[in-house]
Amino acid sequence: MILYGDLHANCNGALDLIKTDALVKKYGEAVLKQKYLVILGDGGFLWKNSPYCARGGELLKAFDAMPWKTICVAGNHENFEDIYDEYNLTTVDGQPFYQISDKVFYFKRYGCYTLENKKLLVLGGAASIDKAIRQEGVSWFSEECLSPDEQKDIVKNLCGSYDAVLAHTLPHSIARIHLNGSPLFHDDNSIFFEKLQQIISFNYWFCGHFHNNDEIIAGTRKYEVLYFKTIIY
Repeated sequence: MILYGDLHANCNGALDLIKTDALVKKYGEAVLKQKYLVILGDGGFLWKNSPYCARGGELLKAFDAMPWKTICVAGNHENFEDIYDEYNLTTVDGQPFYQISDKVFYFKRYGCYTLENKKLLVLGGAASIDKAIRQEGVSWFSEECLSPDEQKDIVKNLCGSYDAVLAHTLPHSIARIHLNGSPLFHDDNSIFFEKLQQIISFNYWFCGHFHNNDEIIAGTRKYEVLYFKTIIY
């Protein structure tokens, strides 16, 4: 699968890096055998008051023209109400997704998935540092962080061991390393992920959110933050 960080509805030309011709140029024709492109949160699909991001809009048309399915992790800047409508719930390869166009889907906000024979724990959401300048229900959404009940449900249904975690943000201690020890904006998801990573086994943690690229090795685990960068996993 191809992994990419925040898209933000093609902010600053992000889409140019994940168009088919760009990926073929980077990886060769073999990339066309990939089945999935995974956006690690903040896809920006179905933004309110934006024809470009609406159903049938140019953004979704561009992704529907790609040779793979695009699946997005829930970020914090997402139109949760329209995406996570039960009407959108469907099954692909025996697993639940929320379908918003012919070839664009969202993972559930959290849960265990298997893609390309890899066992994955999906953990969506994060806190918005710019909440104060956004409009609730339009550009900021109260569902951005996992609720206490959702956190309890995640712990209850853990499978114990995973090949990788697909998330939007980092566990708290790793975020501190990533930010060189700078004080962190309070993020309930990051604090919960800190506790969660202590009770599960995994090799890789992939996320977006921080708008930069980084690789952090902690013991046998690798954490990779992506922004304007693709990798194949």
